[in-house]
Amino acid sequence: MDADGVSVPDGARTVSNEAALETVSYSCRRCGHIWVREYEVTTHDYWDGYRIEIYRERGMPAPPPDAPMPCPACGGYRVRVVRSRRWVTVQSTDR
Repeated sequence: MDADGVSVPDGARTVSNEAALETVSYSCRRCGHIWVREYEVTTHDYWDGYRIEIYRERGMPAPPPDAPMPCPACGGYRVRVVRSRRWVTVQSTDR
């Protein structure tokens, strides 16, 4: 397991880590409701090419933004990502 509690292949070493903020806009095709969520994203690259992205929302683990989710207004699942922007905040290598 790595520092975020994610299982990684045996013997895999981290080559680089990257922390970013991602803002995602959603739209419900059922009721027309539009909303925005902010995620903290940590990307871990390993020597063997293995890559993991860990998403957190307000510090809690969260599914990726493109995972199915209900509309907070009507509960419908006809939700789509309208726009996604990612800002890199910290970069580090070889930990």
